[in-house]
Amino acid sequence: MVKVDKPRCISCGNCMSICPEVFEMGKGGKSQVKKGKEKSTIPCVDKAIAECPTQCISKWKMLLNNNNSYKWKKY
Repeated sequence: MVKVDKPRCISCGNCMSICPEVFEMGKGGKSQVKKGKEKSTIPCVDKAIAECPTQCISKWKMLLNNNNSYKWKKY
């Protein structure tokens, strides 16, 4: 799952320029992941993460714990 930490976003627009298929300008001028694109795995997402000046974009995956419950883990 792709997420944007909006409080850390400085509205530079890099992610939207690099990967317009996934990112858009949201309320308050902050970047957000387009609806339905949260699970996107296209290569431009990784490039947007690498080029974000505030490191506010991250990818998460759901993992099964030893006790058969799920948790989200950043990767």
